[in-house]
Amino acid sequence: PTGGKIKGVGVRSDDKDIMTDAYPKGVTTITWTFTDAAGASSVCKQTITILDTIKPTFDCGEILDTTVALASDKCELSLEEVIKILGSHKAVDNCDGEIIGKPMLDVDGVKEIELKAPFTALHKDTTYHFIWHFVDKSKNDKTCEQYLTVQDTTPPDASEACKNLTDKEVIAVDCELPFSKLDVDLNSSIIDKCDGEIKAKVQAFLKKYDGTEERYDDEEILDVTFPVGTHKFLYIYTDKAGLSDTCVMYRTIVDKEKPIILDCFGDTVMAN
Repeated sequence: PTGGKIKGVGVRSDDKDIMTDAYPKGVTTITWTFTDAAGASSVCKQTITILDTIKPTFDCGEILDTTVALASDKCELSLEEVIKILGSHKAVDNCDGEIIGKPMLDVDGVKEIELKAPFTALHKDTTYHFIWHFVDKSKNDKTCEQYLTVQDTTPPDASEACKNLTDKEVIAVDCELPFSKLDVDLNSSIIDKCDGEIKAKVQAFLKKYDGTEERYDDEEILDVTFPVGTHKFLYIYTDKAGLSDTCVMYRTIVDKEKPIILDCFGDTVMAN
């Protein structure tokens, strides 16, 4: 018997030259045919797989952290507002060209939420972490981080509460009065549009006889005895953003007891 090597003839699935033309990303099949002198042939197939492992190119410095001040009538940012504030960013991929970025809301580093229903809004006084993804067709993912802070800039309104905190005069007994006799409420509160009920922090400024003041806060005031004079009370209403409004009230302790004469001189007659 005799035999020898037979040179195969290959044909690419894209009809390009096997040796000289570049292979595209993905799978290209080469069909090899081996034919002997008698015209008998065998066929083999070979696959060439080109993988894209390069991430899209994007400068994360273009995505800036942002602080948004809420309008006075708002307690949160709607989904539409969030999408508008975040804007859009595009990367460039070596194979797929332009790649549009997609922001995802990071939840405690555990999962990411897409910005669509059931997601509805971002709440005030909170900083949110977003991760931008630029993903090409080969699933190569370029990621960038962005922080968005939703800030409440509208202080609570204590104007109605201030109307009820009126100045008064109180008659002293033995030149002073305990706090319980001053008719001062330590439990004043207001309703804030976003934070609900806000209880006032109360500060009392006791005016001493020498003109100096001494400050007492909240429960400390209960045990204080106030001397004759005018004493200032501040009611400070502070929301969760640290913004506050203040009412001022005065209590004037009046001494209306006449002096008691302990010894009077007798009548005196003067003659020239």
